[in-house]
Amino acid sequence: MPAQSGDAPDWVILLCGVIFIISGLMMLIGQFNERLKDFLAALFTGIMGTVGLWVAAFSSDEGMGGGLAFLAREQNILIARCVFGIGAIFTFLLCGYAIKQLLSRKV
Repeated sequence: MPAQSGDAPDWVILLCGVIFIISGLMMLIGQFNERLKDFLAALFTGIMGTVGLWVAAFSSDEGMGGGLAFLAREQNILIARCVFGIGAIFTFLLCGYAIKQLLSRKV
């Protein structure tokens, strides 16, 4: 099926699939290997932040919906982009914490 104007690029879709794979691996690993779990957590949050950042900065306006009824569509789009951007920053901070945990664990 050909891509349409509002579709995300293939690499963003691929990253979304990788997120599901990593979360499944993290559940399978459980408490058996903490270092691997920390690595996967850093990878997971880093990829989620990347997807959120792409939505905030590069996605098309036609995919943004909802919002506040008393504001203009442009203002609602700006609010949506800010919310995605703040979420991306937060997940990058979580990624940094996971990397810190990974590096502080003894082998």
